[in-house]
Amino acid sequence: MPRLPWSVAAFLVVSLASLAQGEEVEHPIYRSWARHKVGTSITVRSTTSGDGLDVETTLKHTLVELTDTKVVIETVMTSNSTGSQIDSSPSKYTYSRMFPLLPGVKKEDIGKPSNKIASGEETITIAGKEYKAQWYDGKSQTEGGEALARTWMSDEVPGKLLKAVGKVKNSKRVNTVELIEIKTP
Repeated sequence: MPRLPWSVAAFLVVSLASLAQGEEVEHPIYRSWARHKVGTSITVRSTTSGDGLDVETTLKHTLVELTDTKVVIETVMTSNSTGSQIDSSPSKYTYSRMFPLLPGVKKEDIGKPSNKIASGEETITIAGKEYKAQWYDGKSQTEGGEALARTWMSDEVPGKLLKAVGKVKNSKRVNTVELIEIKTP
């Protein structure tokens, strides 16, 4: 069996030890789903329109497992992006409760958009209910030019996302993502 050179082995030991000693933070997706019972589901609709394009995709996320260390979310997608209705097979995603805080990342920024240029609070009505939301304006660069987006989030809903509206400045297309339903067991 080949052995690692001592310098590589020492590097791995030091790296793993420093990672193990690093501060851990609670994952915002775990935290948002852990407040709800297994069987809770949300449905989010994404629409892209403009320039003669109208695409609608819905994602139904269901909490299928909750423990002290993880949540498991099952997601089913339905879309008309190919011109006809397509339903995906369910996919499962596991989110650990804790994860290491990476160097240079502030604990208070976990779960917030990284490209924010402004933020504030407002109450919005989504899926027939009023929510106190934190909103964030963000700016990024895409192939089509500068993109601007506003995202509304709330700790009251699983997954935190209430709504997001994005637009590339040089395009007539608008992408809107919106929570349309919450079901509880």
